[in-house]
Amino acid sequence: MRKIDPKDLDKNVFSAIGSQWMLITAGTAEKCNTMTASWGGLGAVQNGVYTAGFYPGTDTVLVSAGSLSGQFQLHVVDQLTDLQIGRAGSSSSLTSLTVKGGEQVQFTVSGSYWGRTALRDFGPVAVTLQGNVGTVDKNGLFTAALLRTTGDTASLRWYER
Repeated sequence: MRKIDPKDLDKNVFSAIGSQWMLITAGTAEKCNTMTASWGGLGAVQNGVYTAGFYPGTDTVLVSAGSLSGQFQLHVVDQLTDLQIGRAGSSSSLTSLTVKGGEQVQFTVSGSYWGRTALRDFGPVAVTLQGNVGTVDKNGLFTAALLRTTGDTASLRWYER
């Protein structure tokens, strides 16, 4: 690693970062971590985890370990082409569900963009229930309402729009 004084740079730093990319390395010569940085980039790598930004596009991630290095493209999307809702412990997708009042069901979600996995957790999913059938928390846990009808069951159905 070599220390560079910003005063020694012979070009506009903001233009260079805005139109190009750079590598940031932290650590020692024996043990370090390198990540790609760009002004207004799609995402960021921290502790080896890529976190997508808010804009769709294609990002190139560069990785290195010792004398080896490589790169791959990562596509950030802002809409899915397929969304599946399931029940924890089952590999089947749900199209409807009937439960007893007060019963809890852990939903799972997966989404894809033209056949490539793009969503694996409930975090960015918004759930809207019609009627007083129950609630779904931020982690996808559905709790059926305590109903006062024959059979005391709640039925849920969802459809693609």
